[in-house]
Amino acid sequence: MDTAKLGDILTGLSSICADLDPALSNVSTSSHWTDKDVLLISTGIQEIKAIVNDFRLFIDEAERNRQHLNKIKGRWLHLQNTTDLVLKTVEEQLKSGSKIVLPAARPEKKGDNVGMPAKTTTGPVLNVKEANSTEISQIRHLNEDEFSKIPNYMKGRLRLGEINSFIDKFNSTVIAKYGLLRKNRKTLTDGEKKRYNAYKALETNETTGCYFCTSDDMKDITGQKFVHSTWAMFTILRHCNRTKEIRGPKQIIRYCIVIATE
Repeated sequence: MDTAKLGDILTGLSSICADLDPALSNVSTSSHWTDKDVLLISTGIQEIKAIVNDFRLFIDEAERNRQHLNKIKGRWLHLQNTTDLVLKTVEEQLKSGSKIVLPAARPEKKGDNVGMPAKTTTGPVLNVKEANSTEISQIRHLNEDEFSKIPNYMKGRLRLGEINSFIDKFNSTVIAKYGLLRKNRKTLTDGEKKRYNAYKALETNETTGCYFCTSDDMKDITGQKFVHSTWAMFTILRHCNRTKEIRGPKQIIRYCIVIATE
């Protein structure tokens, strides 16, 4: 089933649950319903809500896997095309008796990325490897002990692996951002200059000495999708003293890395 269609079904199921909640108070006043009946219905609704949450996590994970597989497919097709070109060139040179000279590797083109999903970000994805990650502060993964101490209302059905995977994306965003900021402005393309200026515009006296990023940065650089559980992970990182928030103006939130003192 298409994940978008399944998501619509779950949204409808959530809406049904929301409608049933206030109906319970009306049912409980009827002489035809006992307290036990009301309790059973209420329990059933809670179970349905739990199922909906589980399915949402499943959809998010399935979408991430789909994008990853499409990316691998695109890389494979590019490699296959390059290999075919090399074999054809070698074959022709062998037939002609000339010296074998391998063709230069072709850069990936749009046509080589068959099957890859269209990008939904407003700008190109930055190359994380452009920066030396050892010189830029990063967030440490959570361990089992830290995870167990997070309140249940905060982590919900999130698993430790999901949170640490989110941390990896956060770190990749920060590395790519500050890798760009460390470049010589004279060497930047027009697109890079635009991002450079946007990053600089968010710096304040309060951010001096801090490595930070915003949710928009994560969307642009890693393609991170933002759902309810994503915002919950930001809350968890703040709770576990991995980040702090610097807000304003308006709705802007900067997520700053808290340097470990251990």
